[in-house]
Amino acid sequence: MIKTDISVTLGGSLTRNPASIPSIEVNLVGVNETELPQWQGYSVTKYWSPGDKLRAGADKYEMRFGQTKPSVQTLKKDNPIFQKWQEKTATQLFVLADLPGMGEPEGDEADPRRVILPLSPKAWKLKEGITITIRAGQMVCSPAPIEEK
Repeated sequence: MIKTDISVTLGGSLTRNPASIPSIEVNLVGVNETELPQWQGYSVTKYWSPGDKLRAGADKYEMRFGQTKPSVQTLKKDNPIFQKWQEKTATQLFVLADLPGMGEPEGDEADPRRVILPLSPKAWKLKEGITITIRAGQMVCSPAPIEEK
């Protein structure tokens, strides 16, 4: 399993006016192959609803953004959550963001509030860590994982 710093940053219009930075919560969740189908099909809106059992029981790292919080936050590679994910043989990292004003996508569209990243070291060519940038209505990962052949 990959162990690298994972930074989440607010970008674009979200940071133009510091006085109007919205409150955004982000969860990084390590998921193993057994849990994967449940997580892939789970509603992000339901995940963020008060008292959601899947969110409450998740092995997650939480980040909170807002006016008085840093616009860049990093999960360091030596954080104990990586050990927890390794013990449960997590293969995917789910990045879930509670983006204000966004609901469920129409039809089969991917939910822009959820990014799924592989935790296999073979899926990455890293010089530094991974950065996930949150913009209005989307999340972008840099560098992008490489396609495994």
